[in-house]
Amino acid sequence: MRNKSNYIYLVLTTILALVAYWVFDSYWSVISYEANLRYLIHNPPLSLFDNMAFDIPPYQVIYRLVILFIIFLMGLVIACILLIRDNMLSKLKKIEEEKARLIELSQRDNRMKTVGLMAGGVAHDLNNVLSGVTTYPEMLLLNMNKDDVMYEPLSIILRSGQKAADIVKDLSTLSKGSVSHDHIVDINYLIREFISSQTLIDHLPRHKYIKVIPFYSEEQACIKGSPIHIYKVIMNLTINAINSIEEDIGLVRIVTEIVTLSKPLDKYVDVRKGKYVKLSVEDTGRGIKEEDLDHIFEPFYTKNMLGIDGSGTGLGLTIVWAAVHEHAGYITVESDSTGSIFNVYLPLDEDACLKKTPFTKVEKLFGDKENILIVDDNEIQINILKRLLTDLNYTVTTANSGEEAIGILKTGKKFDLIILDVLMPPGMNGCDTFREIKKINPEQKAIITSGYIDSSKVKSAMKLGIKYFIHKPYTINEISEKIRNTLTS
Repeated sequence: MRNKSNYIYLVLTTILALVAYWVFDSYWSVISYEANLRYLIHNPPLSLFDNMAFDIPPYQVIYRLVILFIIFLMGLVIACILLIRDNMLSKLKKIEEEKARLIELSQRDNRMKTVGLMAGGVAHDLNNVLSGVTTYPEMLLLNMNKDDVMYEPLSIILRSGQKAADIVKDLSTLSKGSVSHDHIVDINYLIREFISSQTLIDHLPRHKYIKVIPFYSEEQACIKGSPIHIYKVIMNLTINAINSIEEDIGLVRIVTEIVTLSKPLDKYVDVRKGKYVKLSVEDTGRGIKEEDLDHIFEPFYTKNMLGIDGSGTGLGLTIVWAAVHEHAGYITVESDSTGSIFNVYLPLDEDACLKKTPFTKVEKLFGDKENILIVDDNEIQINILKRLLTDLNYTVTTANSGEEAIGILKTGKKFDLIILDVLMPPGMNGCDTFREIKKINPEQKAIITSGYIDSSKVKSAMKLGIKYFIHKPYTINEISEKIRNTLTS
């Protein structure tokens, strides 16, 4: 506004200067030349609109034009100076804003790294504890009649343990490098799964009429990544949208489309050009205040009541932010008093769309007395997995470290499969142990497990020839499927 007023003042000043010169020149023409003065005395004007004819020397006309041009030129020069100054100030302001934004992003990244390190360590320890809470009840329920008095309590323990495991998986998402990119993910399929899930039904308020409507892209929306984490993105954004609706009637729209990015996005100066799957979650809720927009992805930043109706944990949007960036994507937010729109951009993998295979449910598979060696530094984990594999009809041997496992193999004992923990401090980790095992038996088959996902270690293990990674705590179906697939491959 201030810049505009400067230009208005300049125009007015230039006009006044031209008028002042015109008045002065007219006055000078009268008093400087005696003939003009006599003419004015004998022919006085009766009104302002009377025409008067003065004799003016030719050189005065040139003076007039030159002076008028100089006044106009001065105004133009000053306007250019003001324009250059405003452009410089605008650029300086943008530089300062960009500097402040980069500092804020750096501080946010540092906070995320700190929370990620803490979350990764906590997740690893909690997953080892939760293995007993989830696996033992599941094993007991397999051989128990539903009429048994302990069936329902054990089922509650199992469900509670699984919910706790889901929360821990959310924590592990905050740790950088925790997302696997080995799966073909059909985002439209995941949305259909969520729309028909009990999770969504549980989060729809009973005293309100809130409709969740999906709109799917005509093209296949496939990416390479982790289906669990993308599912979490869809779930957390939708639940967040539902919780923002305070009216009795509301609408949440989940929209997918294929877009091409070639320009910077809000909060992202550098954007990789190419095709993306755009996932938008729109709501008719209360909106987000402008002062909160820069903080909504920070850990534990929430305006909701903690723990009420399953909302307000303070980690939902943080998990979304972490998962999106782990998939090399972007997320932007638009919000006003009529609602909010969260836009997620994930790199489209057109080759993945062609290779997409339908999801199939796999039941647990029993063994045929195959020899399996369990290598884990946690005694509880060893006991749980040994009991589970024994029930699945496998012959089990255990080792408490990588060094002990190598010692067993050097005695000449053969195993159909080895299950290795990734981290086994202070001794050899799972990858180093398997490298030594390959020297003894190059054809040895193995699976790695861990309560803490480190994609770099997982990729290193895959390069060594390990086919599967299993995240603790695992279900009976999951472990039995992976073991059977590895043994028969």
